[in-house]
Amino acid sequence: MTNTVVILIIAGVIGFQTFAGYRGNKYLGLILPILFIGIVFYLFLKGTLTFSLRDILIPLVGILSLAMIYERANKARQLKRKG
Repeated sequence: MTNTVVILIIAGVIGFQTFAGYRGNKYLGLILPILFIGIVFYLFLKGTLTFSLRDILIPLVGILSLAMIYERANKARQLKRKG
């Protein structure tokens, strides 16, 4: 993939997760983390990922990033409703 495509995919993921958090729908916010876990599990079964430190930390960072994006957008929605 070219750098442009990767950047567009990352921007789309961040945008969708932000939208899900702003909507406050937990089920909508679970779509990308479940897909991410599924992809990591598939890559582990395929043998692409191993039990190395890098292959364990990167998926954890990915899941935490998706959770933080959702939570930040959810807090922004709550603050906007209050004030």
